[in-house]
Amino acid sequence: FISAVPITLKKTPLFSQERPILDAALVDTPGATLSGAATSAGAHLFILDDSKVAIYRQQSGRWELEASLPIRHSRTFPRDVRGRLLLRRDHLLDVYLPGAFCRSSATTPLTLNCSASDDPWPLSPEENTPGAVRAFYAPARNFFTGALSPGIGKISNAPSFYSAAPLPRSNYTLWMLAAVDGSIHMIDGVTDQAMRGARWGSDLAAVHTSCGSGTQLLVTESGDEERDRLRAFEIPDRDPGAVSSPLELDGPITALWTDTNSTSAIAIVRRKDTGWYEANRITITCTN
Repeated sequence: FISAVPITLKKTPLFSQERPILDAALVDTPGATLSGAATSAGAHLFILDDSKVAIYRQQSGRWELEASLPIRHSRTFPRDVRGRLLLRRDHLLDVYLPGAFCRSSATTPLTLNCSASDDPWPLSPEENTPGAVRAFYAPARNFFTGALSPGIGKISNAPSFYSAAPLPRSNYTLWMLAAVDGSIHMIDGVTDQAMRGARWGSDLAAVHTSCGSGTQLLVTESGDEERDRLRAFEIPDRDPGAVSSPLELDGPITALWTDTNSTSAIAIVRRKDTGWYEANRITITCTN
């Protein structure tokens, strides 16, 4: 059903390339380029694939490559590789990949230091916040094992899952997990409850807004075999309610991540018409 607080989803294409994009981040940077040379303030776009982080600067309405930071790793990545790119306060960015972790330098010229790692990945962008949870990623597969560190309340093991999203409540956080068996789990720190009847895909992302409850859950839905769509939900009392119409996409979603400030999401789509990978910013607007 559509609740009394309707919202609109908007898709803004950011960048496309033939090589699979794993994640992207858009940020306004003041004063200097990230490679160290002086320039005017403006937007920068970070594009993560399995070989590098490419940094683009907006120039005359176009993205121009400013720096390319290679990812060096000793392990072979799985065929269906996934990755996470997170902007940080004390240095520029962290990169999580299967069996590998990369951290940027804190000063220019920018470098990326990568090492083998089985450390858990953060499930939400905000570091060091109450309720922050990390999960171990299966380095030879494309999902999280279900082992959590720290746990969600008393629960330290969940079913293996593809994606997770936190929905803040007044005195706890409700975590939504898209399990590898197709089920959706709601974990509140005490119970792990499987949600029945939801025909959702494997990608979830939480976005903070000024609409409704203040947090919406973006969910993939299969429109047909060749195109996915996104819809926003709220879950006031363990019963999901759609609060937007579906947003039709130009192909299947290959990744969906909440952006670093949690006010929008990044959806990577493999376009049906070209076969290229497109990074899109998904924003939410209140329409009442």
